[in-house]
Amino acid sequence: MLSSLVAALAPLVLVFVAVSPSLFGRRARPYAAAAIAAATASFILALLAAGTAAIGGPVRSSLLGYGGIGLSLYVDALTAILLVLVSFVGLAVVRYSRNYLDGDSGHLRFTCLMLVTLASVEVLVLSGNLALLILAFVATSLALNKLL
Repeated sequence: MLSSLVAALAPLVLVFVAVSPSLFGRRARPYAAAAIAAATASFILALLAAGTAAIGGPVRSSLLGYGGIGLSLYVDALTAILLVLVSFVGLAVVRYSRNYLDGDSGHLRFTCLMLVTLASVEVLVLSGNLALLILAFVATSLALNKLL
């Protein structure tokens, strides 16, 4: 149960920073630093989830819903490896974009959309049932459409 809780925190950290650019006064450089911190935290949480999944075995979170229809997370060895991979690549992209887009007018928008995309891909990897998989796939598609 601990690995599913830790794994669920990884995308939540990204979403929290993605929805709060106004806390940074709409300035791209401090927001990019917060985005890098969130991506790093997500990577560390993914590593912790991988460690707890390796020690404790596969875990499925309880279903949040009614009548067998709802949302749940599933963490096993493959999920943990993919979560670490996705969060590492996301961290690399967010760090690279901070320097590459410095001074660009769309830097804040790109960073915000990148965090949303990264969070939705992490939820896609962690999905434990078909309903959450479809919702995460749609969120990923919409975020990538806005990003590109």
